[in-house]
Amino acid sequence: LPSGFHLVSCGVDGAVYLWDLEGKRSGEFLNKGVMYTSTVQVDDKVFAVGSNNKLLELDLNELTPVGDRNAESTLSHLAVSSQKQVLFASVDDPGKPNCNRAYA
Repeated sequence: LPSGFHLVSCGVDGAVYLWDLEGKRSGEFLNKGVMYTSTVQVDDKVFAVGSNNKLLELDLNELTPVGDRNAESTLSHLAVSSQKQVLFASVDDPGKPNCNRAYA
């Protein structure tokens, strides 16, 4: 994005949004039926997780899917390491102990 500053958000409506600093939506990805719980930007990619047991990867500029990884578990929160080399995802499966996963 031109200024380099923006915000990504997601929601239970199946949307991942890209916002500019003036609060205007500048992009969106919609996948009805999926409740997204967390999203994070890493360089020119946006990652999102939700109720479909997948780690979704979107292109930042177009918010179009470039990949998804079947996690075989519900992932609920994302975080990225300070050097942007590791993506952490917390597992939120009912009846199982919570744990974190790391993706290179």
